[in-house]
Amino acid sequence: MGVLISGGGRTLMNLHRLIQAGQLNAQVAVVVASRPCKGAELARQSGLDVHVVSCKKAKDAQDYSKQITRLLSRAGAELVVMAGFL
Repeated sequence: MGVLISGGGRTLMNLHRLIQAGQLNAQVAVVVASRPCKGAELARQSGLDVHVVSCKKAKDAQDYSKQITRLLSRAGAELVVMAGFL
């Protein structure tokens, strides 16, 4: 799965804990944050693949969406979780 975050990463870390405990049959393939945030740091510390994609640096909304979609596709994400993503 790909997990999209923007803040503290609570939902992401809860999913990660369930996966690690064998209670959720899934894998976090990639984490995409809309900005540098605590959740991105926690994900990095947990060994997850993290990317920050800022909408302010994108040419437009379509470019922003394409950047995120490209990261999800490269990681092989079959499911996307909007975990507080703004």
